[in-house]
Amino acid sequence: MRVKAKYEALKEEYTTYSRVLHETEDALQRVNVERTHCTNELNEVMRDIELQYREKIRLEDEIMEKIRTQLTADKAAQYSAKIVRRLRERTKDLETQV
Repeated sequence: MRVKAKYEALKEEYTTYSRVLHETEDALQRVNVERTHCTNELNEVMRDIELQYREKIRLEDEIMEKIRTQLTADKAAQYSAKIVRRLRERTKDLETQV
């Protein structure tokens, strides 16, 4: 009788361990699926960040080009105004001499 009780106890213990193993394997599978999902989501976010970064750089370059163009136009306008002022002064001097 004692052997049969021991056998039943071992059988029950085996069943418990087997159930725990299956539950652990199921949990591991769920965690692996979740990890894969999170990894995919992370990769998508990283791609979005890279695209946004490239767009930021493009816009910064465009802004700098417009600033350079505006600065060149301002310098050209200042130089033209200086030339016009000199011509007026020269014209005035010539008219005065005449």
